[in-house]
Amino acid sequence: MSLLLLPSFLLIENIKKTELIHRMIIVLKPGQESVVTELKRHFGDHHDVFVHENRVAIAGITADELIGSEKAAAEELITDEPKAVQGSRQFHPEDTVIKTKHSVIGGDHFTLMAGPVPLNHKHMC
Repeated sequence: MSLLLLPSFLLIENIKKTELIHRMIIVLKPGQESVVTELKRHFGDHHDVFVHENRVAIAGITADELIGSEKAAAEELITDEPKAVQGSRQFHPEDTVIKTKHSVIGGDHFTLMAGPVPLNHKHMC
């Protein structure tokens, strides 16, 4: 388990920017990896497309916008995706583990990260 502390004003600003965008995860059937290229071609110019193994997350679309071959390649369509799609368990179900020269971050290892936070104004203290 890892803990990363960020100033609350950064988190609030990110929530404001992303709260009205539809997000969907397409879980592809085995052997349908070529559909990823088709999805990127279809949606990539105007939407954020994220790929992780057999899962494709697309921001700003609904299931109605998928064409027949894209729907046929899907094992599951997840439409109730949280705002932080790349960090969600639905998109990335396994633990992220980062190994450095001196430590392991994530997985079953507890890690606490802290450091200096720049203060721009006295009222932020």
